[in-house]
Amino acid sequence: MPTVTVGTTTIECDHGAILRDVLQRYDLGIDPHNGAASVINCRGHGTCGTCAVEIRSNNHHRKDTGTSNETITSTDTNNSVEMTADIDTSSSQDSTNDRESGDAAVRINSRTAIERVRLSVPPHTSDSELRLACQTRVLDDIRVIKHDGLWGHHTDDDQDK
Repeated sequence: MPTVTVGTTTIECDHGAILRDVLQRYDLGIDPHNGAASVINCRGHGTCGTCAVEIRSNNHHRKDTGTSNETITSTDTNNSVEMTADIDTSSSQDSTNDRESGDAAVRINSRTAIERVRLSVPPHTSDSELRLACQTRVLDDIRVIKHDGLWGHHTDDDQDK
């Protein structure tokens, strides 16, 4: 089972699970939305863009047994086999994406059509490394970083511009 790490909390989830659903399933203070967007958002349709997050590889997590991360195992299967099949049988925008991030590749699905459109509209930019949690399927161990701003778009790169 892949893991999702936010800060020092690690959650195990089903292969192919929607990242937004994984983050909201547990009452751990992990929310893909900032501020008022926690209440007012598109509920996972990919139209508001407020669940934008940065995703990095976290493959080292399973090898490092000396961590202080809290691990929670999901017992809800949520038809993960069907979700995985959706990735494999749909058009190319839903194919697997091995994106380099730091030292390791991040293995997640490619941007969906709605995600590409939404991330091309301000305040986002299409060349950003951000992903919409509601459109991202967890295929491997990942680390999630939620940035500041209503849309989670204030990354370190913004400070340089």
